[in-house]
Parts: sequence; C-alpha cells; structure tokens
Amino acid sequence: MGLIGLSYTFALKTIGTFLPGIFTVASVRQAATVMSLIASLTLVVFYVVFRRDYLQKDQIALKRASAFAIIGSSAILVLRTKNLLLLSNAFVIVIYETSPFLFRLVRSSAPEALAAWISSILFLSFFVVFHKEVLHKKLTNLKRATLSGVIGSSIGALLLTVILLNSVYSGQLRWFHVTFRTSISLFLPFTALGFASLFYFFFIFYKEQTAKRGVRS
Repeated sequence: MGLIGLSYTFALKTIGTFLPGIFTVASVRQAATVMSLIASLTLVVFYVVFRRDYLQKDQIALKRASAFAIIGSSAILVLRTKNLLLLSNAFVIVIYETSPFLFRLVRSSAPEALAAWISSILFLSFFVVFHKEVLHKKLTNLKRATLSGVIGSSIGALLLTVILLNSVYSGQLRWFHVTFRTSISLFLPFTALGFASLFYFFFIFYKEQTAKRGVRS
C-alpha cells in the first residue's frame, strides 16, 4: 500500500508541475483530491502495520520513531480530508458562518505546507533510526533498502525546507507545483531521485516480508 501512495503522490506533483491548469477542471480536481486522500491513508496504514507487526518489544527507539511517523502521516491525512470537505459548498458555508477567521485558516495553504515539512522531518528520523537498527542487527537484506529510504527522505526534507524558506521569504506559503513551477528543470530531478529511492525501500521491504511469510507458511 505504501508503494501505491508514494507512486500517486509523485505522479500528482509531476502532473501539477507540467500541467498546472488541469486542476482548474472541477472533475479532475475532485478526483485528484480523493486520490490524494487515499494515498495519504495508505502511508498511515503502512506505518501503523509496521509498528504493530514488524517491531519487537525491545525496539524502543524504532517504536518511538514509527509513532512519530504515524503522527506525521496522520496530519497529512487530516489535511487531505479537509481539502476533500472544502469541495462541498455546504461545508464551506458552515465554516464561514461559524467563524470567518476559521474559514480563512481552513482555506489557507500554510497549514499544509508546514505539516508537509514537519512530516518530512519525522519520516527522515524514522528511516535514520530504522537504518541504524538494521546495521545493529546486521540485517544485510535490508541494509541497502533502509539506506535508500534515508536518501529519499533526506531529499524530500531538503526540498521542502528550501520551499518553506522560499515561501517565508516571499511572504506566501505555497505547495510544490505552485512555488517552483518556474524551476522545474532544477527541482524535478531531485524529486524523481527521492521518489526512486523511497520506491526502492518499499519494494525491497515488501519483498522481504513476503518471503518471510512464505517461509513461515
């Protein structure tokens, strides 16, 4: 499921960068919002299942890191849910009538940009702790995969940090395909490298767990 969520997120960012106008079409925007919600949910499920089924009681540091990763991915899921609700005129009217300030806050892109940055730091921390655990236990089959996860999450955290700093400097927090549409030749290769690195981790990890289940059965 993590592979699905990761792949869709990358595809959405790429399409949004090359074809920003496509999301002005109501049906496309609705479909993209629903799929973004599903993609975020798959990542939450991955971290929850990882913490519940993969970890042992003595893996305290990794348990803590995975808990923070769950918090980060859940925050993104909440924001994706908010974006879906904003497609409903009834929800928008209720929020506005409740509080104009809350209405402006809900419609602002600042919470999503900040949550994405904080989550990227939490994901990076998870992969760093996981990689250290793999090295400590000498799990050679996962050594490259977790290192790839560290590389991919580092790239993601670095890009989002640059985006956040640029947004603060310009006085407006915006998402990737808006902020760096004019810098596509520079940032997209790094985004692609980050995606490939994380994809490799999820693929190898899934393959390893499938092999273990096959041996047990």
